[in-house]
This record gives sequence, C-alpha cells and structure tokens, in this order.
Amino acid sequence: MTLTEDDAAKLLHSVLNLLQLSSAREVLDGIEESRRLGIEELLPEQKGLELKQVARTRRRPPSNVELVHIVLERLHQRLVVLPTLGTAIRTRLGAHDVLWRVDTEFVSVDRFPEARLSDLLPDSAENLMLAFAEIRKLIPPQTVERA
Repeated sequence: MTLTEDDAAKLLHSVLNLLQLSSAREVLDGIEESRRLGIEELLPEQKGLELKQVARTRRRPPSNVELVHIVLERLHQRLVVLPTLGTAIRTRLGAHDVLWRVDTEFVSVDRFPEARLSDLLPDSAENLMLAFAEIRKLIPPQTVERA
C-alpha cells in the first residue's frame, strides 16, 4: 500500500475530526506542536555555502504523509505507551490509583495540572493497543511516497 498526499490529507481530516469530537485536546495539542516544529532536513553542501549558514540544516513544514506519521506517533504514545507505563506503575506500587500533580509554575491551570492513573488507563486499553497495532500495519513507514 502506498500512501499518497491526497489519501493522507483525507485520512488526516478524518482522524483530526474524530480527535476533536472526542475532546482529545492534549493529543491535538501535541500534534499541532509537532506540525509547527516541522521536519528537519540537511541542505546540500553547496546550498549551505551559498547561504553562508553555520549549519546545513533547515526546518520545513511536514507533508501530509509525514503528518500522518506524526499523528500515528502521538496516538501510539497515548494509546500504547501511557497505558503500558500505567499498568507497570499500578503493578509495581500495588496501588489501584495514583494522582499526579504538576506545579502550576510549569504548566497553566487550564492544562491539566493533575491527572489520575485511571485517566491514563481506559477500561479497554488492551483492545486499543491491539487495534492500534493493526492500524500501524496498514501504513508502514517504508511505503511512504511523495505524490
């Protein structure tokens, strides 16, 4: 399967709409942050000399295909990594729930200054992990082509 820019744009539109409908604000914020940071790439040696740059790298906006991979990585962090860590914490501490508090010096009050372990562990976490693994199989990184 080859993911084209047009297909990636349609997929992004659908996924981002679903995240908005689900009020997944922290995931959307992470995706937006990654999009703003862009993709770092090396410039050809002559281009760096022409521009008299100290470094030969630049940042550019991600293509739709690259943004799909960014979205998949953010979803992987939320749907697989966090529940895995949460389960390990629950097992190691032997506690049913843990409360994290973030000092408001480091994060604004409207940005979740506290969270419970139960917030990170949905009831169907294992099903989500399996479903996400299947989704990742559909869009492997080596099939990315720019249209």
